[in-house]
Amino acid sequence: MWLKRISVVLNIILFSSLTIQAQQAFQRLYSSEDRTIINLGCEPDGNEGFFLLNASIDPASAQANVEMIIISRHDKKGDIQWTREYSLKGESLLTNLKSTDISLLQDNTLLVCGTSVDLSIGLIEDSRFIFKIDPADGQLIMADVISNTNSDLLPVSFPFGIAGFEDDYSYFASHSNDDTLAVQRVIYNTRDSVIGQQSYFTEMSDMTSPFSALLDVQSTVDSNYLLCYLSDLFSTRNSLMTMSPDGSVLRATDYTLSTDSISDYIMQSLAVYPTPDTGSVQTGILLDLATSTLTNYLIKTDSIGNIEWSKLIEANALGFISQVNDVVYTSMNEIMITAKYIDLNTFGVGDYAIFFNSEGDVVRQWDYSSENSLFLIFNPDGTVVQFSNGEVHNMPDGGMVYSTVGLNPQTGNVEPYVIRTDALGAAFCQDTLDLPLVRDYAFISENVRVGTTDLSQVDTFEVQSTPYDGFTIPVLTLLDTFFCPQDPIIVDLNATTPGASSYEWSTGETTPVITVMEEGEFSVTVTIEDRICYTLCDTANISRREFPEAMIDGTAFGFCEIDSVLLEASSNNPITNIAWSTGDSTNRSIFVSEPGQYSVTITDFCDNQADATIAYSDFSIPNQPEIFDILASGRTCDGIALTPTVGGVVDGLTYAWSTGATSQSILVTDNGTYSLTVTNICGETDVFSIDIQSFLPISVQILDEGACDSLELIASVPPGSFIGPLSYEWSDGSTDNILDNLTSAGLYSVTVTDNCGEMASDEFAISDSLAFPTHFYPVNPAHPENRNFGAFIRCPDFFEGNNFRIEIYNRFGNKVFESDDVNVKWNGVYSGEFAPTDVYMYQYSYDIPGGETRKGEGTVTLFR
Repeated sequence: MWLKRISVVLNIILFSSLTIQAQQAFQRLYSSEDRTIINLGCEPDGNEGFFLLNASIDPASAQANVEMIIISRHDKKGDIQWTREYSLKGESLLTNLKSTDISLLQDNTLLVCGTSVDLSIGLIEDSRFIFKIDPADGQLIMADVISNTNSDLLPVSFPFGIAGFEDDYSYFASHSNDDTLAVQRVIYNTRDSVIGQQSYFTEMSDMTSPFSALLDVQSTVDSNYLLCYLSDLFSTRNSLMTMSPDGSVLRATDYTLSTDSISDYIMQSLAVYPTPDTGSVQTGILLDLATSTLTNYLIKTDSIGNIEWSKLIEANALGFISQVNDVVYTSMNEIMITAKYIDLNTFGVGDYAIFFNSEGDVVRQWDYSSENSLFLIFNPDGTVVQFSNGEVHNMPDGGMVYSTVGLNPQTGNVEPYVIRTDALGAAFCQDTLDLPLVRDYAFISENVRVGTTDLSQVDTFEVQSTPYDGFTIPVLTLLDTFFCPQDPIIVDLNATTPGASSYEWSTGETTPVITVMEEGEFSVTVTIEDRICYTLCDTANISRREFPEAMIDGTAFGFCEIDSVLLEASSNNPITNIAWSTGDSTNRSIFVSEPGQYSVTITDFCDNQADATIAYSDFSIPNQPEIFDILASGRTCDGIALTPTVGGVVDGLTYAWSTGATSQSILVTDNGTYSLTVTNICGETDVFSIDIQSFLPISVQILDEGACDSLELIASVPPGSFIGPLSYEWSDGSTDNILDNLTSAGLYSVTVTDNCGEMASDEFAISDSLAFPTHFYPVNPAHPENRNFGAFIRCPDFFEGNNFRIEIYNRFGNKVFESDDVNVKWNGVYSGEFAPTDVYMYQYSYDIPGGETRKGEGTVTLFR
């Protein structure tokens, strides 16, 4: 049974892969005259173009071996700039479409790596090759081979080259010996020397390592590597591993299904991509072995590998058969998966893309239906049918490029096919995909241990490189044309293109050639019918030059004490001839050391001339700088801006503030004296100071105003301590600066906030409790105040006490006064006579709402 499963796993692995890129929105098929060309991958060129990686099959070959790699460089329109083919001496590429990878390194060289077999031995021994080429012309720079022995006849070969984070680069692949299949990394330095190598495998609970086969590798946003690999022999588990640049395993997680959902299945990830939140998205296929049903899936994980959400993407819905092949996180913060399909109802073929937001909701679905798409291809020996996979990449302009294997329906040839989209995934003639393909589905994750071993040996490898010119790609080029100001404009713009079905000029004309007799920008769109959904576009600028104008710029040397001046001639038109008044007719720049007047005559490409003159006295020694004033602008939330007004020559001045700042203007936030020193390029200085006393801390005070029947509280803020309008917030929710019509006692507070957010607070208590004086003068005319003794209340109307009682005693314990009325006070009379000067004791009580009784006692001195 396990041999059968290995065979199924291997077939699925052989089904999967591809890579490409392009630019602008188009769909292009790259036709070849003499051979089958299977696209293997692509890489952006770091500017606006891209490289294509292809495998070449010569139909004249007796065994139809895949012996040739073809690499081409393309500009932003997709047009070819150069193409070269590379033969592997004595080796053949595996038919697995992911047997070769291409990447651009930090030193701007191209790295090509892959898996090949020795034709004299067969599949018993296969080799991992790696070579570098010059992106400018495709010339070979270096080549190595990483040997490998695989007695189990399992060439599982998904190789990847990837740039490092310190100018190194790494080769990742699956690697095996007699008893272990592991994920391998070989590290190269900038001199293309191996500086480290290691292999990694998942350790089972019994410490065995049956199977770990690499599927994809990506660099993460936090400078690590994210690896996706098959983690068991039966292909029921896929793993994600995060590896640091030094090769340390940071974490590893297995992903699988519950046996309650599908009991016998194969699960294989095809691609993984890191997300900006240091998580990941991975996509792949599920095969239910009991029903032979194929389904696609998408899993989003967080930064430690936990599943945030997961989806199934139908692969067989109403005769619509599809297989996903890649996933990418786009510039629109969306997750894009790509896939190929065949509609068994119409036998139409094409590619599609589904876009998800970060929560897993479907945003849009595009259908790139085209007769140029190819769903299935046969291996060169005709024994294995493979899904023609694809790969998607982000481009610098925010769009994406997707490449896959295409079909030329006119010739029946297999050829590279590219879809270039904008940031929303729209291409030249996409349509909406209306099928409901996505549904939620639960996966299981668990952390796993990773072991290491060393399996490989590096040696040199021979690659032969020759130019290739077999592509028959139409190219459109319109040339810009300039006319002299005295000449008439007349030029033919020729857009004739083989295979064109229509021409549409910006002038409205529809012929291949138009005649232009005026200045302007003229563009044409050429439609090529035998490349479905493909157009060529270009623009020509027709302009008339102006008559020339000459200028002389001078630069003084030894500025404080001038010893020479560099005179430089320039013009608004390109200069073809020059003649200085000094006799120099060769150089556009000359040095002069004597005062006087100098002139130049220039001639442009239309034989028109212009003159310019300059005097030595135009260059003057700088004057002594002088600071006239330092202006302090109004106070803002950031502070007060201090800006000097400086006279004299101000070019090249340096500024030194007492705060240590060296800018011309500064912001200050504290009171104090600030001084500025300005210095010109000759070392002459001036100093000026300004005193700032404009910063007051914001404060607030509550003032008690008015009588009891019109009591009000006022929030008072000193002028100059705040910026902008003030806002007020009282404890009762009021927002005015005055709190009036108070009807009850209590603690009142206010918070004041200015326009910069500075805050100040104060509080004020209006008491409903009783106050008692410490002395009183019943009959003393010198003290008209305090003639009676009793309870004092600021606003009697606020007093809410009941059952009031007060009793006053002399020092002998005799009660001299009592009252049940809070408003009745003792007048100092006892037993019909004025009581003597002495200290008297009193006690009082009253009830407040809620049932509480308040009590108190004290002493008061009676003065006669």
